[in-house]
This record gives sequence, C-alpha cells and structure tokens, in this order.
Amino acid sequence: MTDTDESTEVKSDPMLGPDEREVTLGFAYSDDRVRVHSEITSVTRWLLQHPDFELTDRRIVDQATVAVTGWLPVGSLTLKGNPRKSQRPSDVLGEIHDE
Repeated sequence: MTDTDESTEVKSDPMLGPDEREVTLGFAYSDDRVRVHSEITSVTRWLLQHPDFELTDRRIVDQATVAVTGWLPVGSLTLKGNPRKSQRPSDVLGEIHDE
C-alpha cells in the first residue's frame, strides 16, 4: 500500500445511496495486476489494509475516505464456481496474510 494516511476514517459517501455504491474490478489478459475501485466501506477498509494494494486515488468527504482506486496483483483475485450463502459484500473479502 502506498500514499495512504491510515488515520483517515472510512465512511460511506453521504451523496450516494446504497444502490449507487459499488466495487469494480478490471484487467486485460496481458495485465499482471487488477484495477480496483471501491465505494463500499468494508471493501475500502480491506484494500487500505492490504500490503500489496497500490493506492492511486482516494475520495475524501468531510475528512473521511469514501472511495479508493488502485491496483492489486492478479494473483489476489479468485472467482469461485459456487455462490456463497451470504450476499453481504464484506463476505467476498479474504483474510490478509502478512508475508
């Protein structure tokens, strides 16, 4: 993780409703990293704690982080064939292991 202020609180953007807050992932076949944008607080917190997350942009409202954009290694991403029982966005996040 780079260019972060870990003392910044993470909150939901008050200008966005629940149906407007999203997480997006993108990468090309030749990329070795995934572009990640998050407006969901649990995912944003997770990204800011991930040692391999390279922060490129942060949106701050009322002194709180409400969105981040950055890069993760492609190897950090796993898509599964079977759905989870829970539909909560925070349940897509894996445990972060320090190396």
